Amino acid sequence: MLQQKVSWLHYFQWKIFSRILLLSDVNARIPVILSESSWPGLAVGKNGLILGLDFLPAESKPSLNETVVTSGHGGLLPAGIPVGRVSSITKKQVLVTPSVELRKLSFVTILSRKTVPEFFRRSRKERYFLLPFDRPKKGTFI
Repeated sequence: MLQQKVSWLHYFQWKIFSRILLLSDVNARIPVILSESSWPGLAVGKNGLILGLDFLPAESKPSLNETVVTSGHGGLLPAGIPVGRVSSITKKQVLVTPSVELRKLSFVTILSRKTVPEFFRRSRKERYFLLPFDRPKKGTFI
């Protein structure tokens, strides 16, 4: 089984915050579509080298090797980023092999959003409470 650590990168200068979560992490949930049939679904990490494809409509019929890409729903990721290919189809589940070899990752790309993240819409007191590992100096605000 793939040994993983949840990777976090926090940088709190000029209100920049990045959270890096491996696609294969059990907490990863990515809105996707099947590129050929346009059926929506949710790519789900399984803490291994394969992903699950959940919440496909009952009438959908994915095909083997069909490309899975981000849908853009939710506004977190842009549409069209390759996620993987359908590698297994059973009555109970659809599995996706990621587009990259997860054991050989050396670089990541950090995408920035032009909108203000929900994090910064919170009160300063709430933000302070959420950041016990990096408390600002007295008299400064994030």
